[in-house]
Amino acid sequence: MNSAASCHEIVGAPGIYIDAFRASFAEKRQNPANAFILTHYHGDHYSGLPKENKYQGPARIHCTSVTASLLREVHEVDPKFVVEHDYDETWEVPLVFSDNTCKDSNSHGNGNGNGNGNGNGDRGN
Repeated sequence: MNSAASCHEIVGAPGIYIDAFRASFAEKRQNPANAFILTHYHGDHYSGLPKENKYQGPARIHCTSVTASLLREVHEVDPKFVVEHDYDETWEVPLVFSDNTCKDSNSHGNGNGNGNGNGNGDRGN
């Protein structure tokens, strides 16, 4: 996973962050209007996300139901911070005005499986 900040942000969609749980994004998690999308439950994607019920948000984490279950059960993230989305469900982040769609990536690095601001699940990389 690329650690560059630009890899975790979407041009034209301020307030949406993709797999951005490293310390450099901690301040952005303090804004309840921001949305963090966890594309899937791999260590290089959730790296920096506090474990054992220590995630305090208030920004919420958007992900698929499978990833949501792992966040709650393994990572012990409080359910109030986890927002589940079905595959192929398009959803809007309030105050950001961006449509997002979760896709089944079925592989690690193909760019699918995330919301991206253009509604097709492709980060454009």
